[in-house]
Amino acid sequence: MEDMKVSLESLYTNKVKEIDYEGEEHYQERSSLSQHVTELAQRVDFSEVTEGKEGEPAVKKATQKWPWEQPHSKLKQALTEVSVLADMLHILHDHRHYMAMDTVAPRPTPSLPLAFQYIVKKKALARAAEILKRGTEALTHSSSREERAFHRALAELRRRWRVRRAPNGNILGDLGYSTAGSTHVPQSRAIFEVKKSTGTESSQAVSQPPAEEQGKEKEILSITIFRELRGSSEVVIFLSSSPVRACESMSAVGTIPRVPPRRPLPSWETKILAAQNIIFNQELFSHLTKEAYNTKTTLPYEVYTDRIIAPLSLNPPCWLSVHHVREYDDNKQRLEPVVVVPSELPPVRWDLVVAAKLLLRQRHLRSVALFPPRPTSTRYTDNPTLQNAGANALSDSKIKTADKKDNIFQSLLKMAKHMHNEERLRQWLVELVGSSRGDPVLQLHWVPSLSMTETAVYLHVKSEGGGHSVNVQLSVETVTVGLVEGGTASCPMDKDKLLGILRHQVVVYQMFTAVQVAEKASWIILQSFTRPQLSSTLARDSGNYLEACNILLQSPDAHNKLDILLEWKHVSVSKTHTNASDADGPCTATKFKMDSKFGQSFHQRFSNLLGTMA
Repeated sequence: MEDMKVSLESLYTNKVKEIDYEGEEHYQERSSLSQHVTELAQRVDFSEVTEGKEGEPAVKKATQKWPWEQPHSKLKQALTEVSVLADMLHILHDHRHYMAMDTVAPRPTPSLPLAFQYIVKKKALARAAEILKRGTEALTHSSSREERAFHRALAELRRRWRVRRAPNGNILGDLGYSTAGSTHVPQSRAIFEVKKSTGTESSQAVSQPPAEEQGKEKEILSITIFRELRGSSEVVIFLSSSPVRACESMSAVGTIPRVPPRRPLPSWETKILAAQNIIFNQELFSHLTKEAYNTKTTLPYEVYTDRIIAPLSLNPPCWLSVHHVREYDDNKQRLEPVVVVPSELPPVRWDLVVAAKLLLRQRHLRSVALFPPRPTSTRYTDNPTLQNAGANALSDSKIKTADKKDNIFQSLLKMAKHMHNEERLRQWLVELVGSSRGDPVLQLHWVPSLSMTETAVYLHVKSEGGGHSVNVQLSVETVTVGLVEGGTASCPMDKDKLLGILRHQVVVYQMFTAVQVAEKASWIILQSFTRPQLSSTLARDSGNYLEACNILLQSPDAHNKLDILLEWKHVSVSKTHTNASDADGPCTATKFKMDSKFGQSFHQRFSNLLGTMA
């Protein structure tokens, strides 16, 4: 104990100001005397100092409080808060002991007499029984054979037609082509109403045996269509040398060629198809009238509400007549007088009718398909995306091209012109083949095509030495001929020009045949011209220069020269003989036509000619 050392430190310790992250402590420096006085002055309570009179110093109020009153009050306040907190925790822990809810006393119910209670229950049971009875009647009605057949037929109808149930319970169907892309608004409401047939047909169908149940399902429906859509309608097209201005009856049109259905159609489906055909023909004819009215042309077009008359060519005359023939049922009263139908009409061009309907179908498909936006044709009611299409929009040239391709009337005019020119071309080619008797032999081969504006035909030129096919392409008003010597030649629909080109091709083929025969016979070909360069001997009697060819040959011994002129149907030869002893001596020239013996071809005759002159 004596050796224990105790260290004494001063009572004053500096306050710690902060401690660094490294654990180093920074102490607060000792305050100076002025700072200490300032701190003491801040502790003075001036509220306890009373103001004295003038000239007298201020006197501090005498304090009568307990010195430990302030700590006592603070401790008491803290004890109160702790007690309250402890009571709350105790209540929450054992709330059942301290918290209880009194039950609410029920309201006294008025007592009813037993007789009145019996009447109320009786009425309630009677109403419930009535509801159950009506439900059983509906179930019994729906479970009958006739009702089941009606629902099966209705389900079969919904497979092929758009049918919906209206809020009032009626069953309505759609006849329009809006879902297919049509924007045409029909003249009357394009709907039909479906009901269960209540006539004699349905009663007979019910009495039939089960083996004929399918027929019963077809005839159990009754279709109601608006009066404006009853009857028949058709768009007919005529191609004739004179305009057709009167065609008001379906009987004058004749039998319409239709593909027979695979199965017999029920009467209600026949009515629906007839009504839908009326709507389609109305849309087709309305498009034709609008486009024909807006067509800019110098030809005399006639556009009316029921017919369109347009000339295709004035020389020779050919007219396109489009009529919308409409007939109503006998129940509908006619507002217009009956027009007398002429006894004779030209045949209807059903191929053009079908083509026009296919063009309308194609327009429907294009409207449904996704195409780039066309802001130049938008309306102010369209969405801003379509109006401000930007780079995805079509240019004006593309829009004009698309509108021109989408013009049904212009396409119909092209098809009609092509068909008219095709008939003329057929007559001309038949006339050409019939006029060529002998060698070479001409044959025609028409190539089938699905296009209504293009036709291909091959003119086969055959002889003993071989053959060649001349390709003739007709496109609306232009004829293109594949030449024998290579290349093509185009000409308008002119009989003289076209037949001249074809006759010249036959002559060119004869020239190639003559060249082959001369090469086999060892004759020297000095010159050959598809367009003749005639000598003075042949130039006097030659016919058409455009349909002739010229060949200049020399014999192997160089004593004879042949100037051959090949023309349509005959050949002229000019022979020149030179004396071999004197190169510059006199020459003898003779002109003659080839011998056309019966049964000999051009190949044989020309071979015999060269053999006799060799």
